[in-house]
Amino acid sequence: MGDDRVFCRILAGAVPARFVHRDEAVAAFENILPQAPTHVLVIPREHIRRSLDLEPEHAPLIVGIFRAAITIARERGLE
Repeated sequence: MGDDRVFCRILAGAVPARFVHRDEAVAAFENILPQAPTHVLVIPREHIRRSLDLEPEHAPLIVGIFRAAITIARERGLE
């Protein structure tokens, strides 16, 4: 990481966040300025600058993001 981007700072613990999920690949936290009753951000722990930088080897990471989102949605009764 070592970056001044807000998500990097959140993952590093430099910016407080209310985490609702964390594992080795992804982290999820409540948005501090929610645009909906439930607004959770799910991000990869690996720094990926933009979606165009995704490679085939990132497939497990993308699956992990969706699995986390599904788990959080189910836990909150948003199926």
